[in-house]
Amino acid sequence: MKQSGHRYAMKQTRKIRMHTFTAVAAAIVLILIITVFFTGRQAKAGDLDQNTNAGKYYTSYEVQSGDTLWTIAEAYSSGSNQSVKAYVEEVCRINHLSDANQIYAGSRICIPYYK
Repeated sequence: MKQSGHRYAMKQTRKIRMHTFTAVAAAIVLILIITVFFTGRQAKAGDLDQNTNAGKYYTSYEVQSGDTLWTIAEAYSSGSNQSVKAYVEEVCRINHLSDANQIYAGSRICIPYYK
């Protein structure tokens, strides 16, 4: 009878150790996930732009007759440390334009501006 009682106690001890190990492992995984989530945050619109001390925002702009990306860039790129050419290239990239002359009156484009 002593042996079966001893075996039962050993099984219970193993179960407790496994449950403890599982709980500790789950806690470590949870901590790692939380750490990655908070340290891997990507910049969002409105965060400080790396090229300027101003906040970078985006707005929708309706192209008017006679507008070019260059005239829009001259009006909206102030507050940025980038050149007008770099601003035009950024607007093309944002709007998936392969040519800066692809804008037409009445169409809407997304443009960045700075505060």
